[in-house]
Amino acid sequence: MADYQMKFERNLRFTNSKPCSLNLIIEPWAEEYCISKGQVFEVHGVSDQDGDMELEISEGYLIVYAWAGAILQVYVEGEIKMPFT
Repeated sequence: MADYQMKFERNLRFTNSKPCSLNLIIEPWAEEYCISKGQVFEVHGVSDQDGDMELEISEGYLIVYAWAGAILQVYVEGEIKMPFT
């Protein structure tokens, strides 16, 4: 079996500095998390294909889109919430 490694990594770190909670949505999995005021979240992505995460910000929502073939891990205040494959 060939040694398989992910070649491309991307990281996103965000602090909710709003006076209220934000809903974080991870696409294309449609997973949703509530990020309280002052909380920090991080999204780590790896893939064998080059690409970038995309970020969409709207009133009360923050949406992170994975790129093709990416595996993401979401951390809130350093605690892993779930890996997405």
